[in-house]
Amino acid sequence: MRGPYAVILVFLFFGAGLVFLSILIARFVQPRNMNPEKLATYECGEEPRGEARIRYNFRFYTVALTFIIFEAEILFMFPWAIVYQGEIAAGHGLMTFIKMVIFIGILFMGLVYAWAKGDLDWVKPRPVFTEDDVDMPAISISTLPAGK
Repeated sequence: MRGPYAVILVFLFFGAGLVFLSILIARFVQPRNMNPEKLATYECGEEPRGEARIRYNFRFYTVALTFIIFEAEILFMFPWAIVYQGEIAAGHGLMTFIKMVIFIGILFMGLVYAWAKGDLDWVKPRPVFTEDDVDMPAISISTLPAGK
């Protein structure tokens, strides 16, 4: 059993033993006086009010997904920067650089698309309609309340 993986096996058993031991000690040491106040939901010292499931603005998700996409793509640049020196030494530096320029160009086009579509604006402006935009008889428009 003195193979090259014996150390890893001992390390795994030792780690699992520490986890089990810490859970066991916590089980014996923890207080067990549950009351309704301890079982209540705690939100930063505030009493919870209303439903837990409310409707969120979809902007949260749009901005979060856009951030995750660009963040994950930027992470690909770090390994490329490390490999790039070796590629220069091997004589493939220009081709590797062109590939990265294409990659950044695609990212930039995605950013321009998201910007043009308005996904980066937190509050989208609402369109203002005039009388010319609506196909209504003039008599109907004159009966509308002012300011609407």
